[in-house]
Amino acid sequence: MRPSFTKLGIMALFCIYLSAAAVVWAQDPTGRILGTITDPKGGTVPGAKITVTNIATQIHTTIVSGNDGAYQVLDLPIGTYKVEIQKDGFRKAVIENQTLTINRALRVDVQMELGSTSEVVEVSSQVTGVETVNATIGQTMTG
Repeated sequence: MRPSFTKLGIMALFCIYLSAAAVVWAQDPTGRILGTITDPKGGTVPGAKITVTNIATQIHTTIVSGNDGAYQVLDLPIGTYKVEIQKDGFRKAVIENQTLTINRALRVDVQMELGSTSEVVEVSSQVTGVETVNATIGQTMTG
């Protein structure tokens, strides 16, 4: 009987371990920022440099938009972000105070304006968007 008890104990510990790992994985406090960069006529802007900066930590991630003008920054900690877009021949666009909540996709589409790269178009606030990427309903709870 002793070997059966040992096997049962090992199986129970293994189940507890898997349960704990599932709970930790499910509560990863991250989100993503995505969007499309377009020109004034609605055409896509490939190769635009996008810099996403966490306002609280000043940690930034820089990527380049694809051939379709789309970009996506994954696994960002929740918080408030600033998004800067630069491309030769266009004014630099700065979108500030974008709040990223847990397990959400924040869409920041930008229409670039023609001009010198030394000129900056700054958007200080933007209407809170509706979740259009993820078909789930969620809420952030604190406490």
